[in-house]
Amino acid sequence: MLETIVCCLLNSIFVNVLNLYGGNESGPGNWAIQELGACDVEYPSDLYLSRQEVNSTADVFDGILNLPDGIDDSFSVTLKYNRLDGGADERATSETYSQFIYRYTKNTDQGQCHEASETYPFYYPIPPDEYQFSDYVYSYKDYQLPTEGIYGTYRVRSYLVQGQNTVGCTQITISFTE
Repeated sequence: MLETIVCCLLNSIFVNVLNLYGGNESGPGNWAIQELGACDVEYPSDLYLSRQEVNSTADVFDGILNLPDGIDDSFSVTLKYNRLDGGADERATSETYSQFIYRYTKNTDQGQCHEASETYPFYYPIPPDEYQFSDYVYSYKDYQLPTEGIYGTYRVRSYLVQGQNTVGCTQITISFTE
């Protein structure tokens, strides 16, 4: 199940660069994850990821997510982007957790994580527990990522929010290059 969440998170991070930075220098290229890390503040539901780079087309992840309160309709996901090469502006996007998961798991052309949700059964709401996974292969070509993008490197903080309170965070640095 956590594999499906990671798939949705990564796809949303890549796709939202186009939505948030549209109009900047763009063209054909490739997406890559540069770095994974913890946020500046520790929260009870932080997502801890480690990565082993397989090659330029896939990465392998291990992860742990502790959900002391589970996840239900009171949760949302907020992504905050900082472009590291070309300005220090911060841009953000936010949606309810159920919309976030549905967008990337539905059985359509835009449901990039539909196969992941079938391989790693997903249920909602998510009951309280500590969830772990290992050796999840994220193949960039299998998830229909945009082949056109905004060139640059971006630090993205993904926040899990319950009501008005941030309860989890993870930080991922990505790039889109020619």
